[in-house]
Amino acid sequence: MFLEILLWILFIGFINLICLPVHSFLFNKDNIFIKLSLGAPISLILIGLISWISFFALNDIYLSYLFSVSIIFIIFIFWLYKNKQRLSYLFNYQLLIFLIILMISHLLFISIRGFNGDLIGTEKLMDQMMLSSTYFSNNGIVPDLWFSGHENPYYYFGYWIYGGIIRLTGTNLMFAYNLSLSTTFSFSLIVSWAISLKLLKKVNLSRHKLYLISTLGPLYLLFFTNFYILVELLSRIPLIGKILTNMVNIKGLGSYDPNFLFGSGWRSTRVIDYLVRGQSLDYTIQEYPSFSFILGDLHPHMISIPFFLITTYLIISITSCIRDYYPSSRIMIFFIIGLLIPIMGFINIWDLPFFIFLFLICYLLSYLKNKNKNYIYELSSFLLGFIISILILNDYYFNTLGGQTELPFIATNLYSTNIIHLIIVLGLPLIIIYISIFNQINFKDINILKIIIYSLIVSTLIFSARSILSLSEMNQDIYINYLLSFLSTLILVVPIYIILKAKLYVKDFMFYSIVLTILSILLIVEHVHLIDLFGNRMNTIFKSYYQVWVLASIVFPVFIARYFPNKTFLLFLILPLISISSVQNISTFLDNTNNLSKEYSIDTSVEIERRYPGSNKTIEWIKLNANPNDVIFSGVGDDYQLSSFFSIYTGRQTPIGWPGHENQWRGNKLEISERKIDLTKLFDSKNINEIDEIIKKYDISYIINYKNSSSYLFNIYNKIYSSGSCSVYITK
Repeated sequence: MFLEILLWILFIGFINLICLPVHSFLFNKDNIFIKLSLGAPISLILIGLISWISFFALNDIYLSYLFSVSIIFIIFIFWLYKNKQRLSYLFNYQLLIFLIILMISHLLFISIRGFNGDLIGTEKLMDQMMLSSTYFSNNGIVPDLWFSGHENPYYYFGYWIYGGIIRLTGTNLMFAYNLSLSTTFSFSLIVSWAISLKLLKKVNLSRHKLYLISTLGPLYLLFFTNFYILVELLSRIPLIGKILTNMVNIKGLGSYDPNFLFGSGWRSTRVIDYLVRGQSLDYTIQEYPSFSFILGDLHPHMISIPFFLITTYLIISITSCIRDYYPSSRIMIFFIIGLLIPIMGFINIWDLPFFIFLFLICYLLSYLKNKNKNYIYELSSFLLGFIISILILNDYYFNTLGGQTELPFIATNLYSTNIIHLIIVLGLPLIIIYISIFNQINFKDINILKIIIYSLIVSTLIFSARSILSLSEMNQDIYINYLLSFLSTLILVVPIYIILKAKLYVKDFMFYSIVLTILSILLIVEHVHLIDLFGNRMNTIFKSYYQVWVLASIVFPVFIARYFPNKTFLLFLILPLISISSVQNISTFLDNTNNLSKEYSIDTSVEIERRYPGSNKTIEWIKLNANPNDVIFSGVGDDYQLSSFFSIYTGRQTPIGWPGHENQWRGNKLEISERKIDLTKLFDSKNINEIDEIIKKYDISYIINYKNSSSYLFNIYNKIYSSGSCSVYITK
């Protein structure tokens, strides 16, 4: 196992190294360590994109990845030859430092992940299916392993990147899930650190302080939590607890839980809600990265973190220092950004509108800052890159995503966020924003009363417009919610007004372009949401708040360096944040490891084998004896349950797995419902003709009995393999 981990890490480092020609162009003024650190996610995007395009000609993910690496390696050798006089600059101790950090960060995460390395609970099994669907891609098709006869309908490019690496390195699929997680963690840490170093160099700091404060970027991103744990602890105090519980109105707060600190980690991501008589009217999720990594769901929003960071940095750096680049370089970087944004949407579709929005804000602020400078060539280059990227990914954008949203796509929110909930969840970013603004403005030049009055008017107009648009659905509960949440809008409008009025982006473009983006995102999702199958604002809040958290991690080190120069004040802020985050992370960790009772392993099949002995041998038998195009079936399986795992590890499609999630991806309720009804009959029916008709309808070649089912079905077909509690029956 250790050799596989080592090979994986070295291959990740090798890919990054051979992409140095691209890194050197994008970050030409930086040393080798910064180039490799900032370029790490770009190297994965580059190799992934070339392999994905070539896959439709070569038809096999292994061959397409081999082709991609070969092309990049040839370019790298040619580039080395052209720059041979600089080899000593390229290959020095900084390269070694990068590889050491890459190794340590991987091993750190893997060592912790071993306490909870299985796929039990939440959506881990689904994430493994997505990863496996790319791993088993052939004949130019990325299959949906849980919906036979169909291709993967999801935004799977992040999984594609890792799937190809698994194939090319020969990594055991049982370990690959956790290695993919460790790479996401490692790259998030490294990129966050490198961005912090770059931004802090614009602040006058000693070398010691520079490296010390730069660690706060990844600390915020990967360790800090929201403020929920404080509420949880206070709620346990007699008298105060009862008052607080009624006031904050969070489901489950104060209830008994045998886990450390009452399982507060999980509830910390379920704060935003509107409860009426104990019923959820506006249930949503607001994860933050440290929770995601401890939980271990390999979701697109988490996979995208390092890619999100570097794309954000490219946008803010080129628009803030546009005059520092040669015209040809500017045009090319804008073109690359245009290419990257649709690719980011292929990793996580929620990032597409965000990056369009971020680019427009940064470009507009840059235009306002540099008056009479119309960078039309750069904008044209960006649009060209964007269009080319959309055309390359046209099948994904215009066909695959069809079932995941509904016309008219955008709707006004019925409910808003209680100000108490907003502060609990996003108090830290809001503190950063307000302190930085009030340190920048001169109160003699700014009429605060006037700002508040204008902000009140804007907030009232927003709620009035929402009321008119949602008039048919208005009721007493909604109006009460408006009153409780009016302040949430007000505290977002006030700093937006100040930033624009005082033109703070002129003083510090990078910082305030990000701050303005954070505030604008929060204000937008507070009032409108994307229409999806959930029918409410849950996903819009969830994904947008996640993006806000990642953005805030970029500005946090700069905020500390500028406004907390004194060590005493610094410790006064950082130590409490570390303390409450430690408590909450430990609570989450113990909750997800069943108080450290799980078997220590990064092999995702260990728990499956323990529950269903013989599963691993059955999986190997199917891989060796079944045709890659054969359809297997082991039961419909409910969402979030341990089911349909034979298709995941063998690469053989099954007619239906996790119907609820298939419905979310496709929106094809009729076919999904029909399959579910038909395939449930297989285990219930005693009619041979009916059973045979269903088998033929879905072209099922093998049926697996792993739950010792006594269904009549297993009296009809021949058993051809058995191991432990698992038996395989052939239907043809």
